[in-house]
Amino acid sequence: MVELDKEASEDEQRLEPTPVVLIEGFGTGARGEATFQGIDDLLNQGKPTAAPARRMLVVKCGSFSSLWDRAMEIYYALKGGRVDYGEAHSRKYQHGRYGRNHEHGLYENWSEDYPLHFIAHSFGGPTVFHLQQMLGTILPGHSSMMKSISCISSPLRGTPMSTITGQMEGGGQQRFSIGWVLSGAIHLAHSTNLIGKGLYDIGADQWLGDETGPHSALRQVANYLDGKALAFSPDSGTQNMLIEAMEAANADTALCESTYYRTYATSAEIPRLLPPLAWLANKLATFDGYPDDDPAWRENDWIVPLKSQYHPKNCQDTVCLHLPPDVEEPPAIPGVWHVVRYHQVSHFGLFDYLWKLRTMSPDALFFWTSHGDWLREIDTISTMTMQEPVKADAERVVISGGRESSPSLSSAASSEEAD
Repeated sequence: MVELDKEASEDEQRLEPTPVVLIEGFGTGARGEATFQGIDDLLNQGKPTAAPARRMLVVKCGSFSSLWDRAMEIYYALKGGRVDYGEAHSRKYQHGRYGRNHEHGLYENWSEDYPLHFIAHSFGGPTVFHLQQMLGTILPGHSSMMKSISCISSPLRGTPMSTITGQMEGGGQQRFSIGWVLSGAIHLAHSTNLIGKGLYDIGADQWLGDETGPHSALRQVANYLDGKALAFSPDSGTQNMLIEAMEAANADTALCESTYYRTYATSAEIPRLLPPLAWLANKLATFDGYPDDDPAWRENDWIVPLKSQYHPKNCQDTVCLHLPPDVEEPPAIPGVWHVVRYHQVSHFGLFDYLWKLRTMSPDALFFWTSHGDWLREIDTISTMTMQEPVKADAERVVISGGRESSPSLSSAASSEEAD
């Protein structure tokens, strides 16, 4: 990594570091600002003494919503305005066109000139990556509005968890499956206002609306029983996380030459003392529908296969750098997936939603502080306009996707991360 001077220059003292946007994963509904308050202190721990602190913006998007809907929600939360899911999309999937109104965006200047860093956990990873694909095509802007994308334990190529819990191809849950029971309970609890948004907010206003009262509750119950609900739609997170569906969604995606990509891939032994998670981890390990026979598909973090966490496509179809353990990391390279492995770390080991209730693990502490160092490295490289020299350094690091690699590092990485 680039060595960073702890003494800030005059420019560094005046300029605010690029803010970082935090995106939660599937099923989360707590108030993110309160849950993750203090994480920004860890990201700023190694900053130069006189330099300003980096801001952290926590964006709430639909807990169970689709990639499209969640991407739209992130965009409008940052830029401001009422969420518009699009006329054609809303008509196709039979839900409301408009979502929540953000009178003031969290970062209204978001643009090519004022890009943002993104850190996403679990389903937040593919959400952010697909938001980038929509910038300049579906949404105003350009893919370079994302200075970096960092994915933690993310199902970038899907996960059998959707299939195992009852999701059917094309939309809907198998009757009496785990997914069918849970989705029904959550939908009915929210539509009847048994669970207030202040306690658990699933953020599905396009499906549930913002009305309250007995008439709205009865209508929502009737819609659910009639199959007109998020749980039964192909426009849902559980549908998108099917391996076949995610592979199709990734087919036409591309990397941005100015964006720095990083994934943190986790795996852990089957948790014998936690029967539900042990059952799920075993199911992932023995699943019969993976795209190939690579053992990395069967290794998992109890929720997502290891290979799915690397990047959205096979190594031969993208540009990636699998960082070998115990080897000094080279300078960050834009337009390349940097893959970092964490062994014996579960799906929630780095992104701990309960960290305020217990002591953060050493792995998680190291992750957040070192990731802060990596963000500062990127900001330094960007400020010094070193993109072309850094790209030239690709000749001496291990990269898939057609670039040359040095024999010393190639041999260290090829055995562990070859597709």
